[in-house]
Amino acid sequence: MLKTIQMINALIYFGKTRLSIIVLLGAVISTAMAQEDVPKDRFGLTTDQILSMGVIKWRDFYLKKAGADAFHEKMAFSFYTDCLEEEINKRLSKLSTKEQTFFRQLNLYLSKILDSRIGVEQSISGGSIWPSIQTSSGTSVSQLILDLICGTAKTAKTKEADIWNAVKDVQQQITEALSKSKSDSGYFVTFEQANFAKQKFDSMNTELKALSSLLESRPPSERSSTLMHLKDIITLKLGE
Repeated sequence: MLKTIQMINALIYFGKTRLSIIVLLGAVISTAMAQEDVPKDRFGLTTDQILSMGVIKWRDFYLKKAGADAFHEKMAFSFYTDCLEEEINKRLSKLSTKEQTFFRQLNLYLSKILDSRIGVEQSISGGSIWPSIQTSSGTSVSQLILDLICGTAKTAKTKEADIWNAVKDVQQQITEALSKSKSDSGYFVTFEQANFAKQKFDSMNTELKALSSLLESRPPSERSSTLMHLKDIITLKLGE
């Protein structure tokens, strides 16, 4: 009888221990899964925490943690853009299908125009800084989209004529590059590079016209904010 009681107690003890282990493992797994929701390169910060810092404070924080160099600066802007896109998608889900379509098209057009504008400048000016500039400028595009959705975007007295005047200046640079590269073999821009710049310019022009049509029926404040940002893209003054 005594042996039987001892065996029962042993089984109960084992059962409790096993249950405790299972509970502990469950807690560990839950914690690990929660941590996986936050990418390691964000240093444990959530999307809301990063966005509340603002892009400059986040960049400085990231560089202090990861290392202050061009690569990590580019990564800092990339992570911030990811956070902006998460917030954009969350807010878009609450809008009508028509509004969702508009903002997604606007984001697409602005991103394509930025890509083409950077391509033009990289071809006729050279240098390795342009990919980094494109990344940080891409962050500005996403910030504009979020601000427009939230109704907090800045406005300015920018007209479409200002945009097309800036476009003409870019076109003039390409024309000069094509001419000089064709007549002067020692010119720092090759004819192939200048011709590639022209192709990028033509693509930019196409997207600009499509964007202009997209904005026709939008509220004046929204048009003003977008045109202001668009001018900054064309003149490469983003972030100034």
